[in-house]
Amino acid sequence: MKTIAYVTMEPALIPRMELQARTLLDNNYKVIHIGWDRRKDHPKEEVANGVRFIRIAPYLSTTRINTSDMQSGRTFWGVTGQNGLRNLKILPLLYLNLLKVLAKEQPDIIHCTHVALLPAAVFFGKIKRKKIIYEAVEFYISQSLGKLPRPLRFLKKIAIYLEGLLVRHVDGVFCIPSTANKLFKTYAKNNSVVREIFNVPVLESNIDNDLYNDLKARYANRKVLVYAGAISNEKGVMNIVRAINNVRIQHHDVKLLLIGSAKGDDTEILNKYIIENNIKEYVDIISFQPYSKLFTYYCIADIGIGLIQKIIASKFTKGGSRKLMEYMKASLALLVTNDGDIGIIVKEEECGILVDIWDEAELTNKISWMLEHPMEIKKMGERGKIAFQQKYNWNLESIKFLEVYNNL
Repeated sequence: MKTIAYVTMEPALIPRMELQARTLLDNNYKVIHIGWDRRKDHPKEEVANGVRFIRIAPYLSTTRINTSDMQSGRTFWGVTGQNGLRNLKILPLLYLNLLKVLAKEQPDIIHCTHVALLPAAVFFGKIKRKKIIYEAVEFYISQSLGKLPRPLRFLKKIAIYLEGLLVRHVDGVFCIPSTANKLFKTYAKNNSVVREIFNVPVLESNIDNDLYNDLKARYANRKVLVYAGAISNEKGVMNIVRAINNVRIQHHDVKLLLIGSAKGDDTEILNKYIIENNIKEYVDIISFQPYSKLFTYYCIADIGIGLIQKIIASKFTKGGSRKLMEYMKASLALLVTNDGDIGIIVKEEECGILVDIWDEAELTNKISWMLEHPMEIKKMGERGKIAFQQKYNWNLESIKFLEVYNNL
C-alpha cells in the first residue's frame, strides 16, 4: 500500500482535496495530510475519515504558539500578514518542520498543493527518490505576485522562472481548465504529465429530509434566489440586496437567501439597509452552514447567484467555480457576474444569465426577467443539470486523477 502525503498551507483538506483523498483511500492508498495550522485551531495530530492529519508551523519550539492575532488574509506566497515580503523570513522554519515530518513518515508520493511549498517538496523528493505531484489549481504564482510594488516587479519574472524549473522535477501536474488552456500550456512547457481537473462535486449528494421539508414549508410560494459564500461588499452582495429591494415592488414573492459569514462593517451596513428599507421579509441572512447542508438549501431554490471579487476576477479560471457546479447539480438557473471567466460555462451550456453585478439597474432588470419567465429558468436549470451529469462531476474527473497516480 503506497502512502500519499498531502502538503498544504491549510490545517485541513478543502472539499476538492477531500474528494481526492476519498478516491485514493477507496483505491488502496494510504493518505496523510501535513498542513500549516496558523491559528492553533486543530490538534497537532489526529485521524479523521481515514486520513491522518499532522499540523506544522514555522517555529523551532515543540510548543505550538497561538497565532490567533495574526491576520487571516494571505498575501505573498500565502504567508499570513500585512507584509507578505517581510513574512518570507519564516518560510525556512516552515520548510524545516515540513522536512522533519516527511523524513519521519517517508511517504511514497508527495502531493504538493501550493507553490510556496514546492521547493521543499522537490528537495525531499529528489533526495529520497520519492514521486511528486504538484497541484496548481488554487494559488497561482502570477496571482500571488500581482501586488508587488513596482520596483520589485522583476521578482515576478524570477519566481515564475523558478517555478518552471521546479515543475520539471515533479512527476505530474494537476491544473484547472482555463480559457484557451492557458494554465495547461504554461505547465506543459516544463512537464509532460499535465492533467486538467475541474473543481467539481460528486455526482450524487444526500439531502437532509427534515431540513428540506422545513425549508419547503418556510419558503412555500416564494421564488428563491440563493447565494452561498462570503457575505461582503467587495463581492457585490450589497448590490444584490439593492436589486431585490427594487424587484420586490413588482414581485412580492421574491426571496433572497444569503448563506455564509460576514465580518465587521459589511454586516452592519447590510443589516442597516435591510431595516431602513423594510425588506426583512424579502432577505434572509443565514449563518455559515456545513458543506453537507448546503445542497439541501440549493434544492429548494430557483436561482443560484455566482459572485467574485472584481480585483481577482481576471485571474479566475473556467474550471474553478465548484459553487456553480453545485447550483447546476441542484437544477438551478444561474445568475452570474460577467467579470472574468467565471461565466464561460454558463454561456457554453446556456444554463443562466450573465450580468454586471456592479450595475444596479441591469441587475434589477435581469432578476425581474428571470422571475417573469419561470419556464425559461426551469429549462436553464435542466440544461445545467444535464451538463453537470455529463461533463462536470467528480465521478468523471476522478478517472483522470487516478490515472496519473496509477502510472507513477
